[in-house]
Amino acid sequence: MSKQIEAIYENGVLRPLEPLSLDEHQRVTITIAEESGEAEDLFDPAFTQWCVEQSRNAPSLGDRVIQFSNAIPMRANACAG
Repeated sequence: MSKQIEAIYENGVLRPLEPLSLDEHQRVTITIAEESGEAEDLFDPAFTQWCVEQSRNAPSLGDRVIQFSNAIPMRANACAG
């Protein structure tokens, strides 16, 4: 069984922050992952920077709508009823 829990290190001992369903003197393996004060960056920083640069150079949504609407061929009597 594998379970992830939070613990605090106090006076040389790891103290779990929730009850554990373990037998007395049962051996376990502990993996330590330090919590940082800031959110972990899940994206490659170079990719994130590339996205920022792309968004600066991209036309606005309004400009794109005008561009696409100008590309639609119009017939002279298309709206005549």
